[in-house]
Parts: sequence; structure tokens; C-alpha cells
Amino acid sequence: MESVAISSKLEGLTDVKPIIYLKSIGNFSMAYYSNGEEKLIENDLDLIQEKLPLQKFFRISESFIVNIDHLKKIRVSSNKNVLLHNGIELELDFKRYPELKWFLRNRYCV
Repeated sequence: MESVAISSKLEGLTDVKPIIYLKSIGNFSMAYYSNGEEKLIENDLDLIQEKLPLQKFFRISESFIVNIDHLKKIRVSSNKNVLLHNGIELELDFKRYPELKWFLRNRYCV
């Protein structure tokens, strides 16, 4: 079981393995879990990103961090998107596409 902890505002974010993705909501964030659960976190994505396992999570845009274990496909057309196992499709920032390819080849650990 992977875990994240420390800040009292992050105490609800302890088991990160079932997180599919995180979404920025201003100074807050929403965590979306594989069991359908959603949790509001009283921190922005920048702080949360610092606490996540680097080999499993990737920031695809200013608004989203995805758990690469739940990545199904990267769609490349005029827009770039990531498709997750639950059918959710999120926009991938154009500038982060090369970084994501590098991440998948060099850093991601199954």
C-alpha cells in the first residue's frame, strides 16, 4: 500500500494507489478513486504533487494529475488527450506530451 501523509490538510489522502486522477479546483483539489469515491482536499495540486510517488503520478496539465497505473491510451490528433481505464478522457497539455512519453519510458514503475 502506497501512502501519502504529513500535513493535516492531507491526512485524508493516505492511500494513493486507488486514485485515478486529481483535479484542481482553485485552492482545493478533488481526488477521484477507482471505486467511484470522490474526496475534496484542502490543498492545491502543487502541494499534493510534492507528496505523491514520482514514479506513479504525472501532471498532464495545470488542472490534472493522473495515476499512470490507470492510463489506458494517449490520443494524438489536433488535441492530445489521455484516456483512463474508467473511460474518462482528460486533455493533455501540448507541452507536456514529450515529457509524458519520456516518463513512461524511463520513470514509470509497474
